[in-house]
Amino acid sequence: MPHSPTTSPTAPVHQTPGLPGARLSRLRLGLTLLAHIALLALAAIWVISSSSPPQAPESLVFTSERPSATANGKKSEHAAKLARKKNTGGAPPNARRLTSSVSKSISLPDIPSSSIHDFQPGRMGGGMGSGLGGFGTGAGPGSGGMGIGQGGGRIKFFGFETDASSVVLAIDTSGSMTGAVGGPSGIAKLQDEINRTIQSLSPASLFNIICFGQDADAAFPTNVLATSDNKLAAIKFMEGYYGQGAFGRTRTEKLRELNQPINVELAQLNGIPFTPLTVETVKGLEGTSGGSRMDLALVAAMERKATSIFLLSDGQPSAMRGGRTLDQNELIRVIRDHHKNLYKGKPLIINTIYTNTNRSEEAFMKKISRQFGGQHKDVQFD
Repeated sequence: MPHSPTTSPTAPVHQTPGLPGARLSRLRLGLTLLAHIALLALAAIWVISSSSPPQAPESLVFTSERPSATANGKKSEHAAKLARKKNTGGAPPNARRLTSSVSKSISLPDIPSSSIHDFQPGRMGGGMGSGLGGFGTGAGPGSGGMGIGQGGGRIKFFGFETDASSVVLAIDTSGSMTGAVGGPSGIAKLQDEINRTIQSLSPASLFNIICFGQDADAAFPTNVLATSDNKLAAIKFMEGYYGQGAFGRTRTEKLRELNQPINVELAQLNGIPFTPLTVETVKGLEGTSGGSRMDLALVAAMERKATSIFLLSDGQPSAMRGGRTLDQNELIRVIRDHHKNLYKGKPLIINTIYTNTNRSEEAFMKKISRQFGGQHKDVQFD
């Protein structure tokens, strides 16, 4: 009978020494939870950081605002600016901005000294009476504590007193004037009065002198400040008129007689510079002629933006156009039309001084002063 194999008993199962199975499972579960919590936290931080707007670097903003004319206006404008900044978080969109991305000290550029020297006294007045026309002390209307005013003070000429912010003395030096003022003694008195008036001008005044006959001469190309040097130049300019020197009526006429070119920029006679005024150089009077060009002198004074003109004459103008002599009413119309075109509604005062013992022409001089809001005076030198 065959032998049946012997069945061995089941071998015991040996476990690896270590933690019990249940404890190991709990540890793995805890580590997994911690890992998920950490991932969730990182995800939350990333979401929060990505959704926040980027912070711009802190910057300085300078806004140019229009200055207000009064203290109250400054306060209200400052309050309005703060309100706009609060609502918009910055300067107005149309304002000029100068921005620095780093908060550091700011260095302003040096101011050239020439920009200070360019200030002209008398052009910044505050309307507080006559004076040098500096900050708040110039004569004429002002516009606030440091507003722009006329400046210039006052001028006295043959008893007249008026604004001298920009004044022109228009002096008739035609041939008939020598007799009208009473000969050499009258001429001396006239020149003394002109010199005294020039010397008394405030340094803030703008002034000029125009002497007229067939043509006209101006002491300066434009109205100039009444500095000491300009006053001396004007007094020197007055020498020689009325036949007292190398010429009779005007220097411009003398250059014509000598057949010398009339250079408006560089004209001079006997070392004295002047500005020739002719119908070719004064706009609107082309083609006219005459012997006592009162119209030429007045229009030239208007071109120089005079605010006051003193017209001294014997009242015998002579102007022709197209071979025909213009009557007095036509002359006044020419002067008035030029004033309208050049001044655009701004005022001009013309005071007239009549020097002729013959009163026949005085009515014409009075009419000119009335047309331009001035005064009239009859002055005799004998």
